[in-house]
Amino acid sequence: MSDETIPVSVEVVPDVTQEARLYAAACHFAGLPIFITFALANVVAPLVIWLIKKDTMPFVDAHGKESLNFQLTMLIAYIVAAMLVCVYIGVVLIPALVIVQVIFPLIAGISAYDGKPYKYPLTIRMIQ
Repeated sequence: MSDETIPVSVEVVPDVTQEARLYAAACHFAGLPIFITFALANVVAPLVIWLIKKDTMPFVDAHGKESLNFQLTMLIAYIVAAMLVCVYIGVVLIPALVIVQVIFPLIAGISAYDGKPYKYPLTIRMIQ
């Protein structure tokens, strides 16, 4: 038996500025349901941040795309759940979606603020 250690690959983003981390976190936090003051604000707010900063900050570009993909996936899920209210499945799905839409952006925003990449689970990657 040898005492070799198995290398573990950890994805680290080098030299991410504080400003880039703040904008990246804002992309995720802007999608929280508590900030929705008008329809589709959870999609429009991250979209605006991403469009403004994507060319100058690659870290914000990556997190903005991820946030947008998640919010668009959530929008589709809400539409499906609303249609399923007729058969009472949507009555259970909508509160579950609200919980998911609170928890995952919080995790992603904290990860972005720490300068780490984050991938939302169960997300349709529409924007590459």
